[in-house]
Amino acid sequence: MLKNKVLPIGGGIIAAFACVMLFDHLSHLTFPDVKIDLPEPTEENREEYMNALRDMINQLPLGALLTVMFGWIVGGFVGGAAAEKITPAPMTANALIVGFVLFLATLANLLMIPHPIWMAVIGLSAIVPAAWLGRKVAAQRHLLSGS
Repeated sequence: MLKNKVLPIGGGIIAAFACVMLFDHLSHLTFPDVKIDLPEPTEENREEYMNALRDMINQLPLGALLTVMFGWIVGGFVGGAAAEKITPAPMTANALIVGFVLFLATLANLLMIPHPIWMAVIGLSAIVPAAWLGRKVAAQRHLLSGS
């Protein structure tokens, strides 16, 4: 079980999250943040803070939002491929579990931080299929290489 499930799924999740973090970092480097003075987040000013955060995100360039969203999708692909590569025998379920975990983490992020609805719909709908596709590509390359 450890070799067939835990390591591939854990490795796939780590690879997926690392990819998402890389794209987030790339977005911050490529597109400077919009400068809005965000109030200190406290329980008393939660609504004020969330409104300021929403205003800041609405002012981000399209490229910044697309980079983050592509990070979610590429993260699903990389996570699914990593799970397949680590699994001793072909196992679609591992890649789908990785994709679903990334889907849930992204959904939690979207529920906590306001994002444009188009970004949520496109990004969330593509994560699990990207993980499946990553698994398929990795399996094909595995078969072609003969290893």
